[in-house]
Amino acid sequence: MNWLIILAFAVSSSIDNLGVGISYGIRKIQIRMGPNILIAVICFLMSMAGISFGLWLSNILPGMLPMIFGAFLLFLLLVFE
Repeated sequence: MNWLIILAFAVSSSIDNLGVGISYGIRKIQIRMGPNILIAVICFLMSMAGISFGLWLSNILPGMLPMIFGAFLLFLLLVFE
């Protein structure tokens, strides 16, 4: 089940990169296959690391504290965007 969540995050980051790919296509900028695969692998690994860290943190922190911590981080991302 964890791998399914990690795969979903990797796909969602790839969908986000679709907009970048479309804008590069409009400007006629081409990225070769090698760098494209490297970018996808890095995005996948960072997503996997983030999910693993979140699962580890939820095992260490008691009760509702992981959800409060996650909500606070999302709030900080929203404020400092």
